[in-house]
This record gives sequence, C-alpha cells and structure tokens, in this order.
Amino acid sequence: TNISASQGTNIFEYSDNSGATWKQIVFTVGLYTIGEINNVLPDQIDVTGINSTQRIVINLATGYQVRFTNTEIYNLFGFNKTDLLTGKTTSPRKADLTNGITSVLVHCS
Repeated sequence: TNISASQGTNIFEYSDNSGATWKQIVFTVGLYTIGEINNVLPDQIDVTGINSTQRIVINLATGYQVRFTNTEIYNLFGFNKTDLLTGKTTSPRKADLTNGITSVLVHCS
C-alpha cells in the first residue's frame, strides 16, 4: 500500500478560500495511482504525472491551496514539506508512489 494512516499518507489537505479554512480528504488504505488520487480530489485541483521525468504536476484553480505540512503524503508526490499556494507546481523530486519498493522477487514452482 502507498496510502495508510500508519504511514501518514492517508490525508490530503486543501483550502478552497485562499487558506482561510482547510478541508481534509481521508483516503482508505490502499495502493493508489495518480489517476485514482486525482479522481477523489475536487475538480479545481488537478494532479498529473510526467512520465519522462517521473515528477508530479499539481495545478490549482484560483483560491485553492494544498497543505503538505501536516501529513506525509507529500513524499508520494515528490514534493517537499511545504504548502502549495497558487497555480501550477512541479514536484522537485521524482514521485515515489511505491513507497521505496523498486523490485519484487517472485518464486514459481
């Protein structure tokens, strides 16, 4: 799983009024793709991946902000622990939607 309470990655915080108040989306435990995460978010917050660089782009409509300072979900997206306040932002690091898992070994008999 990449989303769970024990990892601190299950809460996505955002504001739709320029930070005056904050709302939370609480994800159930699971293994989510960027598309699945994006489908849960308000239409005014668009999360997409850039395949060639493995980075995430978050595009915010006017008045929308994302708070990455209270949870660990920022790590999955490749962002730093900071708030996104306006417009379009590309993650400074590669996204890590697999939580550090880079290979799986399968034994067959």
